[in-house]
Amino acid sequence: MITQEKLLGICKDKIVPSWNSTPNTFPSFLREYTKKEQEVNGAAFKKLRPTFANALPSLLRKNSKRYAQLLREELKTFVETECLFYLRDNVPPSSLNNFEEKFLFFIEKTKSFDGRIGSAELWQALRNYLIYCVIQLMEGRALDTRDTIFAFSLLYPYTDNFIDSCRRTKKEKENFNNLVRMTILEKDIKPKNRSEKKTKSLLQTALDEYEGCAKKKEQTKSLLMDMQDAQENSMNQKSEKKKTLTYEQILELSVNKGCYSVVIDYLFAMDLETDKITDNELEFYLAFGLMLQLVDDIQDISEDMGKSQTLMTLAKNEKELEDATNKLFHFTHTYMTRYLSKNQKIQDFFVPLAELAVLSAIMRSSKYYSKEYLQGLKKHFPA
Repeated sequence: MITQEKLLGICKDKIVPSWNSTPNTFPSFLREYTKKEQEVNGAAFKKLRPTFANALPSLLRKNSKRYAQLLREELKTFVETECLFYLRDNVPPSSLNNFEEKFLFFIEKTKSFDGRIGSAELWQALRNYLIYCVIQLMEGRALDTRDTIFAFSLLYPYTDNFIDSCRRTKKEKENFNNLVRMTILEKDIKPKNRSEKKTKSLLQTALDEYEGCAKKKEQTKSLLMDMQDAQENSMNQKSEKKKTLTYEQILELSVNKGCYSVVIDYLFAMDLETDKITDNELEFYLAFGLMLQLVDDIQDISEDMGKSQTLMTLAKNEKELEDATNKLFHFTHTYMTRYLSKNQKIQDFFVPLAELAVLSAIMRSSKYYSKEYLQGLKKHFPA
């Protein structure tokens, strides 16, 4: 079994030292786009933006088949013309079609589980499912929507939103966390509200996936409990806003909060075949998780100010924020380029996508960066 102790050990011995030794120089390795490419991408995004903006609300409607077909046609046109991802050259059409099919199936499955879910909450779940799909493609696995990943992904809108809600009392949040723990341990506990009812149902769904295999079921329990520990640590990070944390403490909280989600996605993608999983693979996906967490921290700077202490809000000025951002570029590039997945072509395709995620976060929080820094990045933006 892959234990919390093992994962924390890799974080402490590998991830944290790697982050601390990563340079904070400007990321000159980023891909440069020609003006022509930026113009083509800009036009493609402009045409596709209204479709994407209406996508989830439209797909959540009862009669969504017509819109799903429209979305397929728009995406096909985008794939044929864009100069950003070059999907047409890097991803086989069969993989794209399979991904599209699983994506829409996930949405339909979500609608069946909760007809009241909103588009913002659906996106929270889909974001994790998309990461799971990326992992499956990189590791040469067939895409699926098995109950474990469906339930794990859909937990986010219910757990995060309940814990983050300022309308919930401390006692309510403690009760909610207790329900999560008792459900994972398969103890009898009755939900007190709709969020608790949905959360308990999803946890049970995840546990039932491996009912016939005691080893995998115990691993599922362990991973879900690890994620709950990370969730509660995140709560402490916010509740201690009046207590100034050190850089080392904030880094540890960021690592624990971010790393678990992606490594759990990876383990589920590998069908919990833990005997075949190496420490090198665990390190990569833990690092991948930290990268995504820090991307979130960049785009949430405004929201986190005065509410939560992160590596990005810790920055006292533009220079310190830019140094932290440069470290993230280098950290991402190093791990994404040195890891050897089962499908190297797909992995190579995702390297610029990971870097694009950082660039997109910077644009969301551009007011916190100097004009000189943004100007230096201008040629690296795809549109």
